[in-house]
Amino acid sequence: MNMRKIGLMITLVSALIATTACSAQDIKEQLIKNDPPIKVLIGDKTYDFKDSKPFKVGETTMVPVRKILEPLGASLEYNDLTMDALIKVEGKQIIIHTGSGIEKNDGSNYVLVDGERKDMGAPALLINKETFVPVSFVETIGGAVDWVSMGQTVNMSLPQNVNFNTNIYTRIFINDGWKIPGNSGIKLSWGTKYIGEVNLTNDLPHGQGTLYSSKLNLLYSGQWKNGLPDGEGMISISEADRVVLKGSFESGVLIKGALTQSDSTFYEGDFGHQRLNEGKLKLPDKLVFKGRFTKDQKSAVGMIYNASGQVIYKGKVSFDGVLIINQFSYQKISG
Repeated sequence: MNMRKIGLMITLVSALIATTACSAQDIKEQLIKNDPPIKVLIGDKTYDFKDSKPFKVGETTMVPVRKILEPLGASLEYNDLTMDALIKVEGKQIIIHTGSGIEKNDGSNYVLVDGERKDMGAPALLINKETFVPVSFVETIGGAVDWVSMGQTVNMSLPQNVNFNTNIYTRIFINDGWKIPGNSGIKLSWGTKYIGEVNLTNDLPHGQGTLYSSKLNLLYSGQWKNGLPDGEGMISISEADRVVLKGSFESGVLIKGALTQSDSTFYEGDFGHQRLNEGKLKLPDKLVFKGRFTKDQKSAVGMIYNASGQVIYKGKVSFDGVLIINQFSYQKISG
């Protein structure tokens, strides 16, 4: 990929703000107290960020995204309803969830770049109506970041004249609480984002597409039919625990599926509403339980098999913990 680079140097010439796990409001207050002078060079031209000065949150340097992208002719709009910064630059579409900047309602670590979700490593922040992102944001759009002067100076190269994908359809929902019919548990809340193919007659997801939460956590990725999961797809159960559900859907209903954790399957079978119904579950001691689970997921009736496939127990089993994220213990109740 050929790209022309614009060199950008940010020099922090006095003490930087050292904070840890602060809200946007906390950082705003510290900015007022510290207000360190900053010298910014973009090419040979000096930029004065005035009230939008870079600062540090712990070891992460935050920069104002509007000012950083100005050399590329970027346009930035802020959606007050969903608290998203919508950026268009050289045909590229970028979505950053900033949060409101009030109390602990901060932004997302993730950013959507032409429909592809990328992790910036730290959340975006909205301060004084300005969107700040970690410097790693530059890398997510194809640029480069180099540190010099013991972390006091960062050199950034921004991409320009790159061939971008302009055929991505994006919809940000502003209706709150519309639950997709069926047992998938997927809910379209305020700020939910859909990236993919649509039915042009009704503007609903139709074909291949991905649904994200307002903070860009993955909800569902796969086939759609007139606004409902239909075909092969994947639901993210817990990104923190790396648990996903892969299965077959019909008009929003999950027919069959498998739960995996870090790509290792621990359950196969039927599902109720965000719960196991009847199937095969791998137990913590590597044995396998096959049977039917109660709605409260506290017990089940079936059989336990050893590694050789031999039945070693028949009867009722009780569970303590959360089955669907593979964090549980079990106990045999009767033989």
